[in-house]
Amino acid sequence: MEFFQVNLIMLVVAILFFVGAYYLDAKTKFIEKVFKTTPKQFYIITGVLALVILIMNYIAISVFGSWQSLIITSLSRLQLRS
Repeated sequence: MEFFQVNLIMLVVAILFFVGAYYLDAKTKFIEKVFKTTPKQFYIITGVLALVILIMNYIAISVFGSWQSLIITSLSRLQLRS
């Protein structure tokens, strides 16, 4: 599967979040008041988090078939080590 096919819904949600945050901050300086950071830092942090989530979702779906399979595989490997 292609990366964008797997993560289409997550990409749309991330884009809507960024657009909403941009307009909210433009009108009320929401990010500076609530998160006590500059908008640039906020967008970088949330962008990196979104990218990590998209990559993890792609790995879970492409390699393991689902998030459930990824979690079960990870837990079984942890049990084998202990």
